[in-house]
Amino acid sequence: MKHQIKSLETYFNEQEHNDPMVTVNLHLVNIGSGVSILKVTGPDEFSRISGTSLGGGTLWGLMSLLTKATSFDDIDIMLNNKFMVENVEMLEISKDGDNRNIDLLVGDIYGTDYSKLGLKATKIASSFGKVFKKGVLQSQEDFNPGDIAKSLLFMVSNNIGQIAYLNARQHDLKRIYFGGCFIREGKK
Repeated sequence: MKHQIKSLETYFNEQEHNDPMVTVNLHLVNIGSGVSILKVTGPDEFSRISGTSLGGGTLWGLMSLLTKATSFDDIDIMLNNKFMVENVEMLEISKDGDNRNIDLLVGDIYGTDYSKLGLKATKIASSFGKVFKKGVLQSQEDFNPGDIAKSLLFMVSNNIGQIAYLNARQHDLKRIYFGGCFIREGKK
């Protein structure tokens, strides 16, 4: 089953929805503090079928605790001295981050792809899996804020994407649209 993923705004710009007979049949994933997944069956017909508390608020909260980022969109001042970051835009610091320093990958476990299950070596096996080391007390200062930010962004986004995909499969919907304040569509 092939799924189209784009913003609802893009969808409505592409379609003529003045006809009340238009069948919509899509998932709208509204990502704000949490996530609501709506099944949209007509221009004014929808129902909430699922959701999760792991949304934008989770990302913003954890990122502000773990990276000292104070803003999601606006860059105030970027100060990077011995991995201490202050007054930084969350998305900006994730750009240069490398989640492979934080996340445990399939290749870290098996040394290569796990082709028997169709898993590439670069697939995340455990978000933040490299942070814990048995018998070693890790400190936040041991990790680059950009790496932490990238890992958090992947963790939350992958979770939302997986929940949206599974709900689309369960309800036999082939179109998934993402909206809400979490979606930035490449705009600064």
